Amino acid sequence: MSNAWRKNSASSATEITVGANECRLTVNGERLVTRRAFSDLIVALHAPSVGFAGLLRFSISSAATSAEWRMVTDFLNAAVSTTLDGLKSMNIAFNDLSVYLIGGADSSFAKNLNSGKRLSLAGQRAFRQRGILVKGEDLGGNQARSLWLDSTSGRLIVRSYAMPDNNPAFSQALPVDSNQVAIQLDQLAC
Repeated sequence: MSNAWRKNSASSATEITVGANECRLTVNGERLVTRRAFSDLIVALHAPSVGFAGLLRFSISSAATSAEWRMVTDFLNAAVSTTLDGLKSMNIAFNDLSVYLIGGADSSFAKNLNSGKRLSLAGQRAFRQRGILVKGEDLGGNQARSLWLDSTSGRLIVRSYAMPDNNPAFSQALPVDSNQVAIQLDQLAC
């Protein structure tokens, strides 16, 4: 994680890179960045009243078992709950919160597995169950996405690019490791 924090030479903002199955939150004016998200689900959060921003990125292998899917959806729900509890403790009203869901692509070689679509639906369900309106979505399709979220302005830039249909190596999903998920649950206080 040595390059997770990087000073952007073009501006005064520090870029914080969010990798697969990571959660990064900030109120310090940094820019949150994630790249090459294909079937991954990215949750972008912004509360303009306090300059809060957060990126939560979830991924899973297209060959995951049902037990691995349960672990990832449990992790997604725990991350969303912990983040929202933290916002509540900061007296941030949920109606001041902008939530965006990005990613969840599926390629033609993995259409029968629908890992991107399943992650997208799990993300939508996690916010709907908590009564939080998702302000925008860029889900599905056959493109990878990179995005930048500025915590001060709330500016969200999503860049999409087509991926080759016949190359599974472009999927950024990682195999689920129960030890990794447990460690990340302990670190959710970001």
